[in-house]
Amino acid sequence: MSNYELAIKNGVIPSTMSEVDYLKSLYGKDGSNVTLEDIYNGTEKTLKYKRMDKCPTCGGSGKGHNSRVETCTHCGGTGQFFQQNGFVQTITTCPHCKGKGTILINPCPTCNGNGIVETETQVKINVPKGVAQGTQMNIQGNGHAPLNCDGIYGDLFIVFTENPHNKFERIGDDLYFELKIPVIDGMLGCNVEVETIDGKKLSTKVSQGSEDGDKIRFGGKGLPKFNHDNLHGNMIGVIKLVIPKKLSEEEIELLKQLKEKENFK
Repeated sequence: MSNYELAIKNGVIPSTMSEVDYLKSLYGKDGSNVTLEDIYNGTEKTLKYKRMDKCPTCGGSGKGHNSRVETCTHCGGTGQFFQQNGFVQTITTCPHCKGKGTILINPCPTCNGNGIVETETQVKINVPKGVAQGTQMNIQGNGHAPLNCDGIYGDLFIVFTENPHNKFERIGDDLYFELKIPVIDGMLGCNVEVETIDGKKLSTKVSQGSEDGDKIRFGGKGLPKFNHDNLHGNMIGVIKLVIPKKLSEEEIELLKQLKEKENFK
């Protein structure tokens, strides 16, 4: 039985919740949500999440005070229901004993005989450099405990979610950003200074006659490639020409004069 099915069976989540939404509910934003800086540098984070764990009252046995086991009277101890409809016979799991064939009388009041209860725990995880949106990490033995703790713990699946950045947009391993310059600098060309994801300053030249949407590439200044952190993507500035909203009379007159020039017609 999967962790998802176990959670429904024990009433931890409603039966209408999808498995995808259940997975999302397990992983708190503090753990699985990562920033571009986390992805660039790699980091260690503490993830808080909920899981089914050994009941502290009964130690996982499911038994309470003066507990005893009796044969299920609904299925006669078979753990199954047999139904005959004409020539068709159907067999279903007994809902009263859940297929065990026995009923625990006076079960543990904390876990209701299941031997497990929902708890909140935490685990430290390493965020790999260059990890992509939606990447899953599997940590063995950190998932749910089995019913009555009879067996091994399941696994914890962590789904990484990338937080939006206030400057950069990630496309693959490349980092795109908007490079705003005055329209006059786009026409004349200029030198500009930009900042990388790790805070370093870079100078570059904007060519004369640059247009809206032109790109300037900074090789190797993007994100490290997953599992190859000695290789990096690029940082790419997309030029955005800024047009002044208000002009003085002198500026308007100068622009009218330029308008008559050959290159401005």
